[in-house]
Amino acid sequence: MVTVALGSTLAYMMLAMVPLVEGVMVLFLIIALQYLFAKLASTSDKMEHLINSSPRLLFYKGKYLKDNMSTEAITVDEINAVVRQEGIERLDDVLAVVIELNGEISVIKKSDTKGGKSSLDDLDIPDGQGGGDL
Repeated sequence: MVTVALGSTLAYMMLAMVPLVEGVMVLFLIIALQYLFAKLASTSDKMEHLINSSPRLLFYKGKYLKDNMSTEAITVDEINAVVRQEGIERLDDVLAVVIELNGEISVIKKSDTKGGKSSLDDLDIPDGQGGGDL
């Protein structure tokens, strides 16, 4: 969002649709607010949860998580498209699909290795491993 705001402001400045001084002030304000929010998020867990979203499971162990998908406005077709983009043909080869903090969708393949720390440890994995098939 910040990138789009900065880009839009610069475009208006370049097209002389906004006076240079006003454009520079807006750029400074956007950057200052981004810095302030980043600082607040890094100093307080409560502020981080308020400012930043958290990663959320969309698909786990063969099940589409309907509630999470609805909250994030993600469809089955979008999940399938991301899985295909990762070069994976079969959903049976996918352990999880996660929407990340930055809005990107990650596909986690099943691993043959057991034990050790998982990249999914910080996620809220539902009991029963899913919200049902869609």
